[in-house]
Amino acid sequence: MTRQEIGATAKQKEEEEHKIEVTFTKTNNKYVIDGSNGKIDGDGKGEVETPPDGKVQVGKKVQITKKDNYTDNDGETTTIPKGFAIVQGCEDISEGLVISDVENDTKNLGNQFVWVPVEPSTFRRMTGYFKKDVQFNPLQNTFFEPNNNGYENEVEEYQEMYNHVTDYRGFYIGRYEAGKDNNGNVVVKKEADVYNFVPWGNSTSDIIGTSNTEGKVGAVKLSKDFAETNGYTDVTSTLCYGIQWDAIMQFMDKDYGNGIYSEDSYVKNSNNKAWYSNNYNSTTDGNVRNK
Repeated sequence: MTRQEIGATAKQKEEEEHKIEVTFTKTNNKYVIDGSNGKIDGDGKGEVETPPDGKVQVGKKVQITKKDNYTDNDGETTTIPKGFAIVQGCEDISEGLVISDVENDTKNLGNQFVWVPVEPSTFRRMTGYFKKDVQFNPLQNTFFEPNNNGYENEVEEYQEMYNHVTDYRGFYIGRYEAGKDNNGNVVVKKEADVYNFVPWGNSTSDIIGTSNTEGKVGAVKLSKDFAETNGYTDVTSTLCYGIQWDAIMQFMDKDYGNGIYSEDSYVKNSNNKAWYSNNYNSTTDGNVRNK
């Protein structure tokens, strides 16, 4: 054996000692991570929902929630949580990135949510419009949040929401109005019957009781239970807060924060742009759906 062959064999042995075999048990794919340079290789047979390099693939469910795990073509980043996949054709953050709990959801069959980017310095309650008229500050002072005398842990939940939104620089909102399926479960799906006539709760301090709501579960509790009911492990679901509504309006119209809008701006005038008598039908059970 030549000196060169001996040296090559020793180098190969050293490299082999640095390698650790990793098995992705969900699809039983085997990869080898080279500890000396971090390179990953292997047979890679089958499909993996999250590639070994951690990049998010459009249409594929994410296996592990990692902050800022997705970057769009404009260089904007966001976080796709575990169990969700980006909907094909809705990948640009500035245009409204959409995720679904169904893989390759090109037919819009799953619960879908839109990412609302937030600049932490502007995440605050704002003065908006109500029926084309400006809401003045006294209205905000009357309907403040969180309610210090509200339901148990309301203040703590609100602060947790605020911290997460500013940390992740945004949040997800249902793409469609909350509806219900044939079993009465809350869904956020296209063309679902709208879940209407829903009370807020039994009272501002009681979101669980139904004595004052004709036996109906209130919107706050339905929203809080939504994530667990659907088996989402890395997200928290709540009813939309006022501060989040303002962030949505700011995302839709950048002038929302300074109160200067064009007459046709959605945030000022939504006539014929949502649910109106000319674009929905009532059902026998009091629900509504698209014509």
